[in-house]
Amino acid sequence: MNESNQVDLRSIFPPSAHTVVGAIRASLARAMGWAGQGRWLGDIEYILGNGRENLGQLRFHGPYIHSEKHGGLLLPTPLHLLGKPPKKEDKLCPSKKKDKTWLLATLSPEDPVDCDLGEGVCLPSARNIEGFKTLRDYYLTVKDFEVLLAGGDPKDIHPISRKELWDLEYWVGLKRNPFTLTTEDRALFSKRHVRLAPGVSLIMQLDGPDGLAEIEPIIALGGESRMAQVQIIEKELKFPARPNLESRDGSIKFTITNLTPVLFEGSWPGPRGQIKRIPGEVVSACLERPLFLGGWDSLRGKHGEPLPLRPYVPAGSIWFCEANTEDLDLVKLLHRAHIGEEVNPGFGQVAVGMW
Repeated sequence: MNESNQVDLRSIFPPSAHTVVGAIRASLARAMGWAGQGRWLGDIEYILGNGRENLGQLRFHGPYIHSEKHGGLLLPTPLHLLGKPPKKEDKLCPSKKKDKTWLLATLSPEDPVDCDLGEGVCLPSARNIEGFKTLRDYYLTVKDFEVLLAGGDPKDIHPISRKELWDLEYWVGLKRNPFTLTTEDRALFSKRHVRLAPGVSLIMQLDGPDGLAEIEPIIALGGESRMAQVQIIEKELKFPARPNLESRDGSIKFTITNLTPVLFEGSWPGPRGQIKRIPGEVVSACLERPLFLGGWDSLRGKHGEPLPLRPYVPAGSIWFCEANTEDLDLVKLLHRAHIGEEVNPGFGQVAVGMW
């Protein structure tokens, strides 16, 4: 509202881990006797923590997209996978069969070159990829994701479009003066809400103490407190398996793919830089523009205060790394681990692959 031009506000989906974690913790707190206002005290604070920095005895993984139609967990397509979508049906020639085959290729570090990033930089590249694009807003099944982690041929991978999983609904609103019940200048606004397809849901893994209170079947989720139905599933998430990493010529070449957004303190690692808690160095990377996430701190001020936006590395970003042979066991342990900051809410979960 009050913008000089009419720009709609788009919902972030999947939502920030802080959004989902906040809704779950609030539900747990109410089940433990919290009245819905004020600070948590006693056992509630001991188990659930306080504020978004202290999560007490809770640890989260996600949120991820789950689709019954596509067999379960879906993961964001890594940015090193490029493709051309199948050709659309020719309306002028209905007899022509619609081509359902994707043309896919993967990027990997090429020979060193001198560029604006420095001297001897190995930029990600591939051959015969004219017209190919990154598969932004596409998702992969666990099985297809495993093919990429193992450095396999992507020809049989079937990317799943965001449009199959959710749609965007456009809303237009007009603010009214609460006293006169009339509108004023510059009060028109628009926004886009997310409408999930049937059988599509968000899934969040919660690790906590035994005997944790039951989450309510209906909770308020998001900035406008929309109602969300909750179902508890007592089982582990099935993640892609780690490929068999091997040492070649005294070194290990491996990839780190962000399954959820990552927050780094300071600048992002560059060529020949290091990622905290990851052995070796970064050779190259396929990264997206920062995802800026903020939030709301209900403990600040009289009625709470907004939190500043911080730049996160988006999910799907991939780092090509190289380490010494003696670090092989450490590299293997990174699979499904968390890197960066704010890992307890679910940020920074990664998968290890090979290149």
